[in-house]
Amino acid sequence: MPATTHKDHIIVHSRPQSEDFRPRNAGSSEKEYSIPENRVSHGKTLIQAYEKALEEQRDHTDDGFRMLFSSQPDEDMPLQSLERAEAGQVQLLSSYFTVSGTEKDAQKTLHANVYIPSNRKDYIGKKLRSYVQTALDESNNKPANANLVDRIASIRSARARDLWTDVFTEFPSNEDQKYWWEVWLINAKRDTVERFKKFVDQNGLQTSGHYLGFADRSVILVEATAQQLDQASSLLGILAELRKPHDTAEFIENLEPKEQKEWADDVLSRVMPASNNAPTVCILDKGVQREHPLLRDSLDANDVLSAYSDSNDLNWSPSPPRYAQGEDAHGTEMAGLALYGDLGKIVQSSGPIPLNHRLESVRILPVRGQNKPAHYADITASAASVVEQHTQSNHRRTYMMAVTSSEHEEPDYSAGQPTSWSSAIDALSFGQSIQYADNDEHFAVLSREPKERHPRLFVISAGNLNIMRDDYQTDDPHSESDTEPVGDPAQSWNALTVGAYANDDRIPIRRDDCYKGYSPLSPSGDLLATSRTSVMFDRNKWPIKPDVVASGGNYVAQPGGTPDFIPELGILTTRFFSAGNGLFTVTKDTSAATAQVAAIAAQIQAKYPKLRPETVRALIVHSAEWTDEMRKQFDEDSETCLRRYGMGIPDIERALYSASNATTLVTESVIHPYRKSSNGTNYISREMNIHQLPWPKTALEALGNQQVQLRLTLSYFIEPNPSRRGWNGRYTYPSFGLHFALQRRNETMYQFRRRLNENVERRGMESIAERDSAHFILSDRQEREPGSIRSCIWEGPAIDIAQTNAVAIMPTNGWWKERPQFDQSNVGVHYSLIMSLQTASTDVDLWTEINNANVIATPTISTAW
Repeated sequence: MPATTHKDHIIVHSRPQSEDFRPRNAGSSEKEYSIPENRVSHGKTLIQAYEKALEEQRDHTDDGFRMLFSSQPDEDMPLQSLERAEAGQVQLLSSYFTVSGTEKDAQKTLHANVYIPSNRKDYIGKKLRSYVQTALDESNNKPANANLVDRIASIRSARARDLWTDVFTEFPSNEDQKYWWEVWLINAKRDTVERFKKFVDQNGLQTSGHYLGFADRSVILVEATAQQLDQASSLLGILAELRKPHDTAEFIENLEPKEQKEWADDVLSRVMPASNNAPTVCILDKGVQREHPLLRDSLDANDVLSAYSDSNDLNWSPSPPRYAQGEDAHGTEMAGLALYGDLGKIVQSSGPIPLNHRLESVRILPVRGQNKPAHYADITASAASVVEQHTQSNHRRTYMMAVTSSEHEEPDYSAGQPTSWSSAIDALSFGQSIQYADNDEHFAVLSREPKERHPRLFVISAGNLNIMRDDYQTDDPHSESDTEPVGDPAQSWNALTVGAYANDDRIPIRRDDCYKGYSPLSPSGDLLATSRTSVMFDRNKWPIKPDVVASGGNYVAQPGGTPDFIPELGILTTRFFSAGNGLFTVTKDTSAATAQVAAIAAQIQAKYPKLRPETVRALIVHSAEWTDEMRKQFDEDSETCLRRYGMGIPDIERALYSASNATTLVTESVIHPYRKSSNGTNYISREMNIHQLPWPKTALEALGNQQVQLRLTLSYFIEPNPSRRGWNGRYTYPSFGLHFALQRRNETMYQFRRRLNENVERRGMESIAERDSAHFILSDRQEREPGSIRSCIWEGPAIDIAQTNAVAIMPTNGWWKERPQFDQSNVGVHYSLIMSLQTASTDVDLWTEINNANVIATPTISTAW
């Protein structure tokens, strides 16, 4: 985009029109399932099994009973029928699937762990007996509770193994050996935590020392045997899930520096640091060397912090309370990129270098040595708490983290499944505040009070796979990237996840011919060979990751095919230095890509300081484009490509500016997803918002068949449901969902509303316009894809888009709808909608005409349309 055409994006201040909403075809048809051949016999068998399990646990009657319900093969169970939601009642603890049989004849079984208080043991028993009694009447085709009991294959006492919700084969095999466990308790109440602490003290166990409380769960790590967890009656009423702790990945290799001190002096002479109240990139890492000459004027000494102040914790070096000087190369390398971007371009420039954002550093990893198992969900929450207490709460900040788990080496890893860490990222992004129960810094609680909601933007690396090995197949780099899911917590729904692409494939020519016979591992513009993807995710449940990709250097193949990295293909940045060493080094991979995208986020915050974090994320994704190398693969498998490249490479110019022939509109709005039904028995969809697009109809019609591009991006933050109580149904992971629909060509406003909303009265025999899919580069079918950000791209004749000037935003299902005690629909949820219109014609001033139309109030929508 030529610099002379730089214009601010148009901020749309007019509110959308809202109307009562009922999704079309919202009526649910009950799924067909296999009926037991003899229902009476089936019910009696289950009653016997249930009573046997009660008897097995008779010594625990003061604490209740833990039962495992298993479904018939390939059948779901209505999990909501297994519990009573009121406090102190029967609770669904967790659910999971197991698969049996050969790959060709595989059968899937759903298992549900249920806690039954001793005074409620007859809740299930009554259901079973009523089923048998009504089934005795052979004329009764549907006995009482048939929808539940028909689908139950077995009932038995639940053991610790049954509470395991990670990969089943990874459950510790030796029940008498101590392992580290991620323990999920049934709520975040103080008495529940104290009860678990008592169990820990009585058994002399070691814990990570820090609890993190979600809405209805709390999490801690404990070192114990499976037998200790299994036989402790005191845990019966409070233990909900067991998972495997996730370790952190190895950091990027520190490369040899290029001794170029004169370059640093030249850069310093041209740098114009940002003011103290400018936006910041907060780097969560091992720390940043604040004394580096290229960083010190943009990183105040008081802004170098540590997540924890406990000097008795051997994981952390002694330091003043909550402050610690960083000593790690990786954090310092990230700081250079987060502040300047690619320093290689900076040192080769000649003009002033104005900076409009600053840095902060919070150490979340030990300076030296290895961590004992640590709860990174709690550490990340503590890091946010430390820096936010240190500064004003409304400070514009981007959290940048290039630290991910390497626990994805298992071939049966449940790709995309949220963890405590990714759920904490989602909760923090949604805006939950960090509080400490009774001023105890070891028990952090993510408070969900709407009035305290403070959204945050997290930019996280997708993670890297190890290619530096002899058996790596250099002929098809995608084969490994497509089968290695993004690292924890990059599967977070709300975080902006960044992958890496190869930005250069030129092998340098050296006098000593040391690179003779070398070849680039990835073509320029394609995915970097080390970058992880979401290709293996369950595409019906988990979102597209990465969201975008940025430059991560490149790798080479030696003449024999062995992968290698050469400094010439890296990205120049600041180096952790000591006496006698240089100030620059090169880095690579998704860490480098993530830091550069975090810098873009901070620049957007500086340019548009009032925009919400959801909007900043949307502008980055909206600005991204695929390279030619990426585009040529979309024809073969567009969905795989989306999960490999996201929306492509973000462009700082497009993220910050519009042009006369390429105009971007930004709107931030509120929607109320759900309400109680008229009969008061359940929650239903509440409203639909319609945004009018102020397109210049006359100018577009004058362009006739000239090609234009319309692009839409919807972004919002969900509240997570971190417990694995049944993501396939009632306890879905996101609190709510939103999707959009674009008005079709030749579709009237009435037809548009009628197509989407069952509440719009049918009028005569007016037909609904057919979907015009021929011009969708990225179809609006993505409107219903999992995730909290999605885009639609339409390219076609200008005259066709002239009348396509409305977008509807509608709620979809989420766990708020099923658990009204947590529903925040009355408060409303924010979303951001980015809309842009672009034409190749340079003599058309779309920006002026759209801006003029934007000042006109949106007309009231009525059924007469």
